[in-house]
Amino acid sequence: MKYTFKSSDNIELSWGTSKILNIADSFFGEEQVKIRGQILTLFGEPLQTCTDLEEAYHYVIIAIDENGEETLLTLYSGATGASIGGKNNSQKVNEIAQVLRDYIKQAEVSDFEYVGNYESELEIVQKIENKVVFYNENKK
Repeated sequence: MKYTFKSSDNIELSWGTSKILNIADSFFGEEQVKIRGQILTLFGEPLQTCTDLEEAYHYVIIAIDENGEETLLTLYSGATGASIGGKNNSQKVNEIAQVLRDYIKQAEVSDFEYVGNYESELEIVQKIENKVVFYNENKK
């Protein structure tokens, strides 16, 4: 089944959601930066941002199937990195989350710069400029 995805500005829709799958294979590094740039391309600025890397951004996403049925998902930076969440972990929601992950991974990147913290030990710099991905960790 084909889906279209749109962002919602209603943060309350995300209450009660939990992680379904990771988008990236690693919490740190350039892959996380690229994914954030791809998400920016597809969905614009996040609903929430934070300097804590584990809460760096949050989106509410509505997946709409060919019959007009809507499924709620979330995109966020969590304790395991870029993740997709939802309200239930059914097979259907898992399949839609996988389609969303594939949709994100095929997107072009947008430029951005983020400086945040991981716990109290590291300052994290993530940046994309002219499609060049940059990642750096600085011990505090």
